Amino acid sequence: MEKLKSANKENFVNILVIVFLSFFLFLMIFNSTSTSILEHGAWDSYEIQAESWLNGRLDVDNREWLELAIFEGKYYVSFPPLPSVIFLPFVAIFGRENVPDNLVSVLCSIISIVTAYTILKKRKASDNMAIFIGMSIVFGSGLASLRN
Repeated sequence: MEKLKSANKENFVNILVIVFLSFFLFLMIFNSTSTSILEHGAWDSYEIQAESWLNGRLDVDNREWLELAIFEGKYYVSFPPLPSVIFLPFVAIFGRENVPDNLVSVLCSIISIVTAYTILKKRKASDNMAIFIGMSIVFGSGLASLRN
């Protein structure tokens, strides 16, 4: 029992390290690109789709700069809807044009890192390996740089 408590405490500390280190790395990325973490991007197709859902519609207004599908004269976001589901509460709270896209992407990335770490720890990976692989999955993929 004592060993389990110690392991849980150690995992909690590691997760805090992951969160703070990841957030610091993201701040460095945004700082190096002169971009604010609270910025709203022009490529906001997911927010546009979420706003349409909140207005009871499946189609969206045409935005010529976005990749939209056209079906029977109406425009639709052609990408999988999961990001729109994630942005739905943010659009409802902040309004489409005020959603901090970069912050939402950072939070989703950090959740992904923590999830990978947790899975790896359950598979008996060492702490260092679980942290390294968890962070590599996000920072080595396009997810870390995904901005609207």
